[in-house]
Amino acid sequence: MNGAVNFLKPPGMTSSDAVVWLRWVLQKKKCGHGGTLDPAACGVLPVLVGQGTKLFDRMLAHEKTYAATIRFGTATDTLDAEGVVTDVTDVVPTDAQLRLAMQDFVGEISQIPPQYSAVRVDGKHAYALARGGKQADIPARKVTIHKLSEPVWVDEKTVTIRVTCSSGTYIRTLAADIAESCGSLGYLTALTREQSGVFSIENAVTVEQLLKAREEGSVSQYVTSVEDLLCDLPKCHILPSAYKRAVNGATLRQEELQEEFSMGECRLYTPDDQLICLANLGEDHMIRPQIMLLDAQK
Repeated sequence: MNGAVNFLKPPGMTSSDAVVWLRWVLQKKKCGHGGTLDPAACGVLPVLVGQGTKLFDRMLAHEKTYAATIRFGTATDTLDAEGVVTDVTDVVPTDAQLRLAMQDFVGEISQIPPQYSAVRVDGKHAYALARGGKQADIPARKVTIHKLSEPVWVDEKTVTIRVTCSSGTYIRTLAADIAESCGSLGYLTALTREQSGVFSIENAVTVEQLLKAREEGSVSQYVTSVEDLLCDLPKCHILPSAYKRAVNGATLRQEELQEEFSMGECRLYTPDDQLICLANLGEDHMIRPQIMLLDAQK
């Protein structure tokens, strides 16, 4: 089994615990998640398997969509419902004020990750420092909010919005920052990741489904292949004469491809349609392997 599982992480399970559990379910030592999801959050957690772990950086780079529920009038130290209340206010934005404020958060924004986060500061996780009573000096980072949906009010203080954003975006921080821009306070009461790259929550597999499949010996049905993970890239075949050098990771010339292809990334295949690697064609018309994947076909 090589590829990724679109796992529906339940609330209360850490991303690391999900990986350990999937190793047991799949009987595969080589597993890793494609983007951390907070323990209290639920939803899509891609778990990479076997050769799929080589695509870790690509999975992290995918944009993601979340359903986020914000409670106005209260702040917590963790910026979510798991934390201790640090401040309260009677100020709650109107729908019009919220909509106006949200407009400033679409596009590239500067964001400071939460004190309770996995960001490393001087070699230590920020959450470890926070639990020890220390305030970490976390630098701001640039993230991109591609889209914010129309707010849906749950009650007079609680609203749900959908956020489509770049990798590395902290929705807890976004919730608190939006509240602050409205002259209020706020924290995240619920978070569901609905989309991560090619994976959507509609097709995510549950704990119960995986346990049943393990008993039946059919867990492989839930592993999306490496080829399907790369389906957005052009597919190119090498000429038979280039086979030995290609499978050994050598640089090839553009004329050693069967198909015409312009610059950029592609999936490189043997003449008999076995995936060799993820490759890049440069301006010099040379094809350079980036990630070798041939073993994924064995």
